[in-house]
Amino acid sequence: MPSLRIRLMLAVSLAILVIAAPLPAQSAKPSTPQAVAAEIDAHIQKKLAKEKTPASPNADDAEYLRRTFLLATGRLPTPDRVLSFLESKEADKRQKVAEELLASPKFGDHLASYWSQLITAEEPKYRKELGKWLTEEFNKNSPWSRIVSDLVTHEGSGPKIGFVMSNVDNNQPQPNKLAGSTARLFLGVQLQCAECHNHPFTTWKQNDFWGMAAFYSRVKFTKPIQAKGKDVTLGIAEAVATTAKGKKDPVKPGAYIVIPTTAGKNAGKVISAKLLEGDEPKLPSDGAVRGNLADWMTAPGNKFFAKAFVNRMWSHFLGRGIVHPVDDMHDDNTPIHPEVLQLLTDEFKASNYDVKHLVRCILATQAYQRTSRPLEGNKDDPVLNSHQNVQVMNPEVLYDALVQAFGVTQIKLSTSASTAGAATGRPVVTTAARDRFIKAFSTSDADAEPTDYTHGIPQALTLMNDPAFNYGGPSVDALMKANKEPANVIEGLFLATLSRRPTSDETKLMTDYLARRSDRRQGYAGVLWILVNTEEFVLIR
Repeated sequence: MPSLRIRLMLAVSLAILVIAAPLPAQSAKPSTPQAVAAEIDAHIQKKLAKEKTPASPNADDAEYLRRTFLLATGRLPTPDRVLSFLESKEADKRQKVAEELLASPKFGDHLASYWSQLITAEEPKYRKELGKWLTEEFNKNSPWSRIVSDLVTHEGSGPKIGFVMSNVDNNQPQPNKLAGSTARLFLGVQLQCAECHNHPFTTWKQNDFWGMAAFYSRVKFTKPIQAKGKDVTLGIAEAVATTAKGKKDPVKPGAYIVIPTTAGKNAGKVISAKLLEGDEPKLPSDGAVRGNLADWMTAPGNKFFAKAFVNRMWSHFLGRGIVHPVDDMHDDNTPIHPEVLQLLTDEFKASNYDVKHLVRCILATQAYQRTSRPLEGNKDDPVLNSHQNVQVMNPEVLYDALVQAFGVTQIKLSTSASTAGAATGRPVVTTAARDRFIKAFSTSDADAEPTDYTHGIPQALTLMNDPAFNYGGPSVDALMKANKEPANVIEGLFLATLSRRPTSDETKLMTDYLARRSDRRQGYAGVLWILVNTEEFVLIR
């Protein structure tokens, strides 16, 4: 047995080891989409229990697949893809679908369409080129922070000029428009409400608005680039800060702006560049200063930037933002699930603004995967995520869905139909069949609520009466060639439009309809016409 002295030495050594040992590490923040989703769902379930609101069950596989394809890529799943998914017994098949769609080039294309429309709402002629660039960036999974920084700080020409060029007046970039667009699109706040006076619903002052605008006070057009005697695109660059009269002002160092007479109150006042709810940074009197604004926006400590994008993506996939409206985030507009918004914001920052990781986390939640069919106890709930909100296909998605359903390369509307939406005021470029369709079905602003059904009588009549939709298409011919049994053709048409098999009652109804038609092909064309004119086809459930 060890002596008392040895035992004392051992005890002292053990005590030293215990004291010196590091404290147990704090539990790591969830980093897998499934772990993040589980925490999100726990918060939402707690809120539902508090409000005594039941949650609808999971969507069935067909509902989930169609919804996810449309929201992630803007395209319908092919009939073969629907069948393979319905027949799969894999426990993780929904997770695999999410990965499949995030890897698809259509993911970047669809997300780029959404953002390019928002950014170029005032100048749609820049939409196409900006959209191509955004598509590449989203498909490469470039960090959202870098994408926004590139848009805000861009000099020269090229597709990234679209952000500045969409905020132009009198042939010059407008600092006030650029400040308002920056705040609304990238920070989720309606700062432009403080342009002429203090904000009526927040603590933001007129000086806060013009302090942000001052970061854009030096943005000017460069001279057109000459190429073989022809003017090419205008470029943008930074210049020395000037007064409203256009002369160099030696009074105030750094970056500043003079409040114009059009802004009413405090016209003529000189405002230094100031970060929203932040300081006046020390800036040079010459050269670029937009980089300072971009650095502040995309810094992990910024309380607006990451949260604004998270809220928009939640709205895109669930039909309503955690803060609603998505571009009016302020202290008095409280989030419906504050813990969820903060959790996803922290995760988005921790992932270095990884867009695909954020989407993975959202798609993995039970909140996203619920059916859109409400229960008696939650049918009046549009906000708690007790069931999926039904969304409306925007014109671009509807056009592509119709092209898929009919098996054609394009859909040419008649002249009268193509002007149906011309009075809505939504700017679109009309250069091809797709653009003409989009013009006819553009009945709302680019940033309209995704759950608002804005199509009216002209759009309904177009789908019902335009020749493009009344004679079937190659999809009908292919199904008739491959199948002799009417039930098989009917099933193929359901898969091509509603992304599901018909019920037995639907099969009987359509079979009876066909029996009353002397021309079998015209009968199948009628079935296709019926299906594309259903609510189920034009809605995302």
